[in-house]
Amino acid sequence: MEEIVALFNELGMQSVLDQGFVRDIPEEIAEFLHTNEALDLKKIGEFVAHTSPENRAAYVAYPNYGESDLLEALRILLASFSLPGEAQSIDRIMEAFATHYYELSVPGGPFANVDACYILCFSLIMLSTDLTSPHRQSKMTQMQFVRSNSGINNGDDIDSEYLRKIYTELQQNPFVSWETPYGRCKKRGYLETKGRLFFWKKLWFILTTNNLLFYFKNAIEGETNHAMGYIEVDSANIEPSQAKGKFLIEFTPKEGEEYVNRYQLGKNKPPQEEKLARIVLAAETMEDMENWCAALVDNFRTSKNARHLKSARK
Repeated sequence: MEEIVALFNELGMQSVLDQGFVRDIPEEIAEFLHTNEALDLKKIGEFVAHTSPENRAAYVAYPNYGESDLLEALRILLASFSLPGEAQSIDRIMEAFATHYYELSVPGGPFANVDACYILCFSLIMLSTDLTSPHRQSKMTQMQFVRSNSGINNGDDIDSEYLRKIYTELQQNPFVSWETPYGRCKKRGYLETKGRLFFWKKLWFILTTNNLLFYFKNAIEGETNHAMGYIEVDSANIEPSQAKGKFLIEFTPKEGEEYVNRYQLGKNKPPQEEKLARIVLAAETMEDMENWCAALVDNFRTSKNARHLKSARK
């Protein structure tokens, strides 16, 4: 399987089909793309956007959406690939998804027809992009979102309370692209770190699936390959704590080790290794601290540290 994955990641789906590793049957192609976690998410997105309507329909129909509402179903789908940036590509994928989701929906749902479902899907993608773009200072408001979707329900309006609800949910938890210049992302966000003279400084962090924690000056830099450096998470024990109103994430050496490994990155320079006895980061809230620890440490939520935090909250 590693050979097939490598072929896909280098040359795309057509090469996998040409070599006969997967039969050219929509359902089998969909299964291959959804069940191999090492596949390049960007390559999957490109294929889904430009393949035949039959292959695209099979791909969007493969996940088990259960009784998920529209927003949750979209999240399930978008977690399986990296959405292309071109509007036409997004349009084709959203049309296929909306068709499938509308067929699954129960009578009396929010949509009068499949077109309403499709228009709202596309609108949600645009809203998430607007809300998360670090380049946009003025974000779309809830009222603007509701107004922009007026009359899309076969000439009528979708229930405004429903639109306000999904706006709030998306604002709190937007869609994100999991592919970065440094690998697939597990979690990202702002944390504080102690800089020179021991003052706290806010930086943007991206945790990759190979357990490297990259840090950047800000979220805009986080979209590039201009990381300031990274921490080798596997070289450290991770412990949450609280002190002086700060929700701390402490990196200390693993048993038998003396240091935590951190590397400084510079343009056209090899990584500069730093061996540190301790690294301390701070989250804005206890919930954010717990979420970071859960991403950094397998089985964190069932650990002794997590139980101590729950007791401290009571």
